[in-house]
Amino acid sequence: MTDTAVHMEQQVLPRVPVRHWICSLPWGLRALLGYDRALAAQVVSGFVHELGRSLCKRAKAILDLPSVADAHTGAIAAVQRTDSALRLNVHFHILALDGVYVRDAKSDALVFHTLPTPTRSDVADIARRTAQRIEKILQANGRSLDPAMQDSQDDQPPKLCSDEPGLAACYAAAARGVAASGDRAGQAPLRLLVSPAPAVSEIHDKNDPAAEVRGVNLHARQCVDGRDRRQLERLCRYITRPSPFPLSPLE
Repeated sequence: MTDTAVHMEQQVLPRVPVRHWICSLPWGLRALLGYDRALAAQVVSGFVHELGRSLCKRAKAILDLPSVADAHTGAIAAVQRTDSALRLNVHFHILALDGVYVRDAKSDALVFHTLPTPTRSDVADIARRTAQRIEKILQANGRSLDPAMQDSQDDQPPKLCSDEPGLAACYAAAARGVAASGDRAGQAPLRLLVSPAPAVSEIHDKNDPAAEVRGVNLHARQCVDGRDRRQLERLCRYITRPSPFPLSPLE
């Protein structure tokens, strides 16, 4: 984690604003993506593609570019497998340049242009297109993004069900946040919760860059000044922190 964060800060990310995007997925997909490495890679690549498309489209309109192909951006993706309750919750953290590079016609050098904070409408459009792209990916793999699958036993990975039925049951229970065995089998584990009142700015902020479409939840509230390398390295450590679940227990 530390070595990767240092490498990202020193060798990968430029000194430009970097926005932290978090993409969460419908509950019904989490057990499947937790087991299927290839499918998870396709889904995260689909989200990064739609994010880059949105940045280039906005840049074309704001900077009056002849084509979206004139805008160049970049991003780093990290896959996290659990949430704060240690449930199986496959979700993505993306560090994306908060703007685009455009080649200067005179000097032929790439010049960075910062874009305004994405609006809720911008984020909703990315979520909608990501959901559509995921639907196509899942259909190609014989799956579905139908919300009904969130409460169905069908969200257990088919191959895992046949090869390791006990492990498949544990995956499904972990994705739902319930106990797989014992006295509380099928029930949520007992937890000690502290729920402080949210800050006023977090309540019903219509300008908040967050949205959810068909179970694809995005928010991009955090943006780091690329010149603040210390803060940037901390953020890199956060998104690359270890996960208690292995990516594929059968390998």
